[in-house]
Amino acid sequence: MLRLAGTAGAAAQAVELTPGPSRDSPVFSVKYTGSSKTETTYRATPPNPGGAADLNTAHDRGRASWAITFPGGLSVPSCAGEGQELCAALTGVAGARGKTSASADIDHDHVDGLYDQLDASSRCRLRSRAVPRKGLSARIDVVYDGTKDAFVVTARNPVSEALIMLPAACPDPVDGIDRILSNYATPGFSFAREWGADRWFSAEPVAIPAAAWHASSRIRLRFGPAVAARPPRDCAARFTYERCRTSGSWSGVLTFTAR
Repeated sequence: MLRLAGTAGAAAQAVELTPGPSRDSPVFSVKYTGSSKTETTYRATPPNPGGAADLNTAHDRGRASWAITFPGGLSVPSCAGEGQELCAALTGVAGARGKTSASADIDHDHVDGLYDQLDASSRCRLRSRAVPRKGLSARIDVVYDGTKDAFVVTARNPVSEALIMLPAACPDPVDGIDRILSNYATPGFSFAREWGADRWFSAEPVAIPAAAWHASSRIRLRFGPAVAARPPRDCAARFTYERCRTSGSWSGVLTFTAR
């Protein structure tokens, strides 16, 4: 088994190559597994004109997991001669099948600075429901870089459907009022819109030499969040009375196995 160094800037990345017979146009089965966890702590004291400030607190934790395959597989053409066009046309694999899940533990409190009767708490565990096991929107980008004679692999968000089907708030009616969000457990959470789950789950691209694809029986990549995908630790808080800290990690294993 051979190992390639990961691309600079990757948070967690390794490539393992298992040698196999040389083939001109190998076809690979594609499997992607992994899990993630996130945690956000929020505290805010929004002012009340003429009275004491409110106190809003949240401590939310999220988890997700996936074990998916891409039934169509990946066909890797030879890039020699006229094969350059075939390689340039390669985009990767999509249309996954398998198991995905997401959950969130919500723990919120609102202490009203003016009226005790408006104090409220919200605590629950949310789980994604009725997640489809086929036709998932997950994809793996595989594009040819002629300058390096290599195929660049980028894993994308594998749990889109699970996150969409995760209830956005606890079932009690008090959550989501008095300037506190319903859920701070979203992967890659930030108040700034340019962050979020899709960016959080985009791994650092990995370049694998074309020759390695044609001489390997298995290629295994270990992924973690790219440095540029991590949201600001302070959640890009919007107001001076807000304090927020977010953290998390994920790991994935992408395996290409020659058929």
